[in-house]
Amino acid sequence: MIRTVFDDVNQLTWFLGGSPKRTAILKRHLPDAKQVDYLVGDTDDEKVESNINIANAFSKSLLPKLCETRWSARVDTLSVILAKYKAVLASLEDVRKESTATEARTKATAFIHMMEKSTFVVAIVIAHHILSYTKPLSLALQNAKCDVFKAFTGAQTCKKVVAAQRSDEVFNRCIWMKAAAIAESIDIELGKPRTVGRMRHRANAAFSDDSVHGYYRVNAYFPFVDHCLNELNERFPEQTRPSFLAFQLLPCRLQNITEEEIADIQVRYEEDMPDSPRVC
Repeated sequence: MIRTVFDDVNQLTWFLGGSPKRTAILKRHLPDAKQVDYLVGDTDDEKVESNINIANAFSKSLLPKLCETRWSARVDTLSVILAKYKAVLASLEDVRKESTATEARTKATAFIHMMEKSTFVVAIVIAHHILSYTKPLSLALQNAKCDVFKAFTGAQTCKKVVAAQRSDEVFNRCIWMKAAAIAESIDIELGKPRTVGRMRHRANAAFSDDSVHGYYRVNAYFPFVDHCLNELNERFPEQTRPSFLAFQLLPCRLQNITEEEIADIQVRYEEDMPDSPRVC
């Protein structure tokens, strides 16, 4: 479900920006789009990161095309779609009515049906919420002046933050309420795909109740969080921390190194030291 949403959004953004006429229609709707109360889930102590991105996207007058290589840019595209979901849908409606090309009308109709599907609404909210927490790490790694050790430390923090999102409370507060608000704004009711006892081509994990939100929590949200955590753990395993600590030995960093870090570096590179005993 989440895997295909990026392909769908990629095709949608390139379709709307693929011709001057369609771009003009989009510009006609986006600047005047009314703000819908999607910014649910904030608490008195913490602002939800995805809400910050959506709030910033309300001022955008264009829908950026989805970038296949820069993950931070994907968050920007999803933010605009979520902030102006109804306006994007209205743009597609106008393309279907005003376009003289049969292919364009057909594609616009297909995209309208796609955006009115519950699976798409929930999937885009899930992807945006989790990637909003990985965006700062992506930006740090893309920086030409990237500090390797700080980036590694940031990755460890990112893993903890993403892991903290894996709870029923976060799903209900930050995902389901937002998806429900979007569905209400476009007059659809969230539903789940038809499920049977055994399925080969669609997630069908068992859950305690037969509710719609329970289906998406168990079969979409938790698997995506787990996938992101696995990817982060593979790329930034805690076991490699001493290797990254070696960057603290650079002359410009020596004043900040601690005794504990020196001990970790010594243990990591003990066999490489000139005076260390070697096993023959």
